Amino acid sequence: MIQSQEERAGWLRGLSLVCLLTLVAVTFYWEVLGAYFDLMDVEHVPCEPSAPGIWISGAETWRPLQYALHRLIYIGFGLDPLPYRLLSLVIYICALPLFYHLYNLLLENKTLSKVAVILFASYYLNNESVARIVMLSDLLLPLFCVSTLVCFIHYRKTSNIKYYVSALLLAFLAQQSKETAVTLPFSLLVVDYYISQGTFPPKAPSLTDVRRGLLPYLPFCLNALVTLVLIYARPGNPPFTHLY
Repeated sequence: MIQSQEERAGWLRGLSLVCLLTLVAVTFYWEVLGAYFDLMDVEHVPCEPSAPGIWISGAETWRPLQYALHRLIYIGFGLDPLPYRLLSLVIYICALPLFYHLYNLLLENKTLSKVAVILFASYYLNNESVARIVMLSDLLLPLFCVSTLVCFIHYRKTSNIKYYVSALLLAFLAQQSKETAVTLPFSLLVVDYYISQGTFPPKAPSLTDVRRGLLPYLPFCLNALVTLVLIYARPGNPPFTHLY
């Protein structure tokens, strides 16, 4: 019963934080729900199915997940801007608890993590990403990258394979969100070094150490490599112009 009460209290605290973050986000961004498309938004709504459309801006970017979501909304709602803007706001709200969880895993300080995520939720420079429909990829990218980092940290701490598989799937979605997700393996390495308190890689590696320290990165690197090939292998595509 005590454990059940503690779990219930934990769920209530988590739900309270989610409600607070939702309130902060809605307070700052509810006005954008009533706005119409701007010129750039209209240009990037996929009114007709197009294979090159998965690159969103012709030969400049790789954002198939944004294209797919906007295409589905267009099929269901046409050029009504409300569903597009509502999707952006919902994704932004969903990302906030994940940021808190990541902060708490790294800082191990719930109070500091709560302050940090509330400041992030109200940060005015996030306004453009939430307000502009064409910048949905800028919301999808942190959603899946932070989720990947959270799952990967749990994998390192528990060695539970389900966290590793989840991290791989989320990393794949991150790669389909925006081209800059190719840097995700480096982020994993930095976080891994941080949570190991500077002892990674092991000073006296055994085969087990090598497997634990290096092999988990290979699928993430291959995922990033495939994305780079898809970006740069297109005819007439100038190299190294997309990673901005």
